[in-house]
Amino acid sequence: MKFILLCFLTFITLYSYSQNQIFPNIEGNTLEDKPIEFPADAKGKVTLIAIAYSKKSDDYLKDWLVPVYRNFINPPQSSFIPIMPYDVNIFFIALLKGIAKTAKGKIESNLNKNLDPEYYSHTVISKSEFKPIRDALRFGKKDLPYFFVVDPQGAIVYQTEGAYSNSKMQEIVDQVDKHSKR
Repeated sequence: MKFILLCFLTFITLYSYSQNQIFPNIEGNTLEDKPIEFPADAKGKVTLIAIAYSKKSDDYLKDWLVPVYRNFINPPQSSFIPIMPYDVNIFFIALLKGIAKTAKGKIESNLNKNLDPEYYSHTVISKSEFKPIRDALRFGKKDLPYFFVVDPQGAIVYQTEGAYSNSKMQEIVDQVDKHSKR
């Protein structure tokens, strides 16, 4: 009985933590060199934030780019069924740590070279300290990208991690629909 009660309390604590946590402050610049600060600059709209902080997590993140783009940034149009566009912020954050901070210019140059210009305003190079963000967001494996749906007040309403899957994308879409004015 004690074990069941302990499991239940742990679940409730983790669920309430993830559902009410305010997204931590992250500062950076977009690839268009626009300064940005989260969650302050995103308040008022639902925001999808993707964070990568290693080469392998960046590789996984690349598989997410087109589905996110086609769902939120530029959905396909049909003459038969009009699609109401999303009014949502989308940001892909490169969170630099350790020696990668010294290579910021090279990383930014590579992103500019290898990324479609459509993504420049959505791609952020962070200059924030890594450890407080890692601790606040409870990152696990460094080789995975992390995704957060943040409500208009800055609270995390959904998070997932890892490789792209249709089910993960659908859950993100459902959460954006649930929390946005669409």
